[in-house]
Amino acid sequence: MSLKLIIENDLGELAVFPCPIGITTVGRANDNDVIVTDRNISRHHFTIRFVDNRIVLSDLGSYNGTYVNDTELSEPVEIFVGDVIIAGDNNIFLENDDSIQQGTSAVRKSIEPEYPYLFVKGGNLSGKAFKVDKDGVTIGSHPSSDIYLYNMAVPEFHSEIIYDGRMFFICSMANDKKEFLDLNGMNVESVNLVNGDILKIGNIEILFIAASSDFDFKFNVVYAIDGEIEKLRKELKAQKIKSIREEDGFEITDVTKKTSEGFFSKIKGSFSK
Repeated sequence: MSLKLIIENDLGELAVFPCPIGITTVGRANDNDVIVTDRNISRHHFTIRFVDNRIVLSDLGSYNGTYVNDTELSEPVEIFVGDVIIAGDNNIFLENDDSIQQGTSAVRKSIEPEYPYLFVKGGNLSGKAFKVDKDGVTIGSHPSSDIYLYNMAVPEFHSEIIYDGRMFFICSMANDKKEFLDLNGMNVESVNLVNGDILKIGNIEILFIAASSDFDFKFNVVYAIDGEIEKLRKELKAQKIKSIREEDGFEITDVTKKTSEGFFSKIKGSFSK
């Protein structure tokens, strides 16, 4: 099964995006896989994780919440093709699309080798690369962070990478200066970064990739996303993630009744042209 993500805004306009195996993030910020400019959408609103023909939806602490079939999400849930996702003023649907060539998603943004990068392994951002320029980068669980790690165990403002005119430094942003960073398995308050350094935050690793290095982004993206797919597979097998069916009591055959026939007729018309 291959999927496409269909977004209908409050004007009835439709936008269609592929939804590949792995992790798809949706929000206003430019680092999302699907960017939605609606002002009622948070910078990082929700993620869709898709593996073994099963779909898991997670809200990312969005301001206005994420709803499925009129039920607000409080934790990750398994959803199904035909369920109605509501985020901001948008109705969002997943549909089968065998025309999409499946496979683990590759790097979706061009890599500029003259800049250093931070590469994330683990969590909702696994497999994503963030450019580090002279303006620096902030890391934390606050939505304003440049690298936003939606995890209640992560401080709102965890660390910052700054440029001193010669090299890049990583510094703790904790109010308590005794709060150390875990860099390469050692506790540090601040230190200059070199190629291959690993910042560990809980179960997330963030690699510092120096400019013009020979880091194989494509291989590492596949490796990082495959790791998250395997974690998700185990969680689903252990039934640690509930199904939306358990939440609303709807039978799978009844789900299309929650969506107007008019919408689906518009969808069919738009793809038959």
